[in-house]
Amino acid sequence: MLYLKNNFLTLTFFLLSLNTLGVCAQPSNQEERKDLTLADKQQLRAKESQLKQFISQNPRVAEAHLNLGNIYWEEGRDGKPIRHYLAAIKLNPNYAEAYYNLGNVFFVQGEHEQAVQAYNKALEIKPGFAPAHNGLGNALIDEKQYLKAVESYQKAIQLEPNYKEANYNLCAAYVYAARYNEAISACLNSLKFTEDARAYNNLGNSYFRIKQFDEALRAYKKALELNPQLPEAHFNIAAISLVHTKNKEEALNRQKMLEVIDPQKSRKLSALIKAAKI
Repeated sequence: MLYLKNNFLTLTFFLLSLNTLGVCAQPSNQEERKDLTLADKQQLRAKESQLKQFISQNPRVAEAHLNLGNIYWEEGRDGKPIRHYLAAIKLNPNYAEAYYNLGNVFFVQGEHEQAVQAYNKALEIKPGFAPAHNGLGNALIDEKQYLKAVESYQKAIQLEPNYKEANYNLCAAYVYAARYNEAISACLNSLKFTEDARAYNNLGNSYFRIKQFDEALRAYKKALELNPQLPEAHFNIAAISLVHTKNKEEALNRQKMLEVIDPQKSRKLSALIKAAKI
């Protein structure tokens, strides 16, 4: 049996600066590449060996090239998947999943224009492919085409209303687009599917922007209940302490926590505290 896995992607954790706020509006896909145990590595190598042998005897099976590309990706050998996805496409020009996986690799490598092209090709072949709409939205975020990203995530959700990653990403896209009321609605909706510290942090940022500081603080604290090490939430609680409650001591406490969690954010917060007229 061929090893088939079409939906994967580790998306690097990146931040968008909203003046003094720490934002984790990171787009997400349905599966992230995980750290491999020794047993995982051994299993993948065994499957890799089997597929290589299969391809040597059956070089024109597109699915085999797709699956070998996926194994290389999971093993962290980022230079190899593209060659096999392109081989799969050459054998089957209408292979939407191969274009989708190709888009994922381009996205992670920072080739966002090429990622957009690959996702669009997947959708040209298979318009109802919700993960490709989600992937396209992710690439458009990095191209700073935020409202177009919103449209892509909405299409993914129309196809799969319970698609938790697309629901979260819609929340994130609205934050990027500075559409805060829509972001609040989208973040609250995404939290129906899974409690995510990042979604609570983005919810807090949206409340902060419309000056609902108490709601923002509750959201940030909920984010920290789920992930006590989330630097953005610590930073944002400090920002509220400086802007709203004028509690310099709280901001200083958060700055000390960030010295351990995220020294760069700690330094940024230290500068903000010094500049605050409290």
